[in-house]
Amino acid sequence: MNKGISAVNEIRNYVKGLQNSLTESSENETKLKSQIEQLGEEKTNLKEEIVKLQEQIKILKLAKQLDGEGVDKTKEVKLMINEMLREIDKCIALMNK
Repeated sequence: MNKGISAVNEIRNYVKGLQNSLTESSENETKLKSQIEQLGEEKTNLKEEIVKLQEQIKILKLAKQLDGEGVDKTKEVKLMINEMLREIDKCIALMNK
């Protein structure tokens, strides 16, 4: 009879251990999901910042060349102006729709 009670107690302890393990795993999963979400938001913000910085670089290059620093790079200035004109044309086309 003692063996039966002892076996039942061991099974209960084992099940409690499994429940605790499951609870810990569930909490860990929740923390990891939250972390993934935060990192995703941070990644999006960084991508947006990169795009803004790239636009600033283009503008600064254009301003620098228009000031006369790099007079020999007029072809590059023309290409940049053409690119800006294409973007303006796209915006106008979208506004006309």
